[in-house]
Amino acid sequence: MKLNIDKSEVVEANKSPFSSHHRPPFKNIDMIEIFATDIKSIKDARVVEGLFSIVFPRLEVNFDLEDRDRILRVQSPSPIDHNSIVSCIRNLGFAAKVLE
Repeated sequence: MKLNIDKSEVVEANKSPFSSHHRPPFKNIDMIEIFATDIKSIKDARVVEGLFSIVFPRLEVNFDLEDRDRILRVQSPSPIDHNSIVSCIRNLGFAAKVLE
């Protein structure tokens, strides 16, 4: 038995809002990394933010000092170099590690 199927019907049937023709571009999605720190004060957090704005101008950083891990959240349009972040924080006299 031979089926007569029009290819255009198959293509139309397989279209969905998530097909490659309708997907939003992913180029604007930022990388986000979370670090645990020993930074305790807003003053110290501001020092880190100030240094990062010079050393890593494309990074956006914020802290959650009320969290038990004293969270540093780093957001970047490109991959984040964990070692550079940790090293920079250590140079200021603080500790940091990537939260897994």
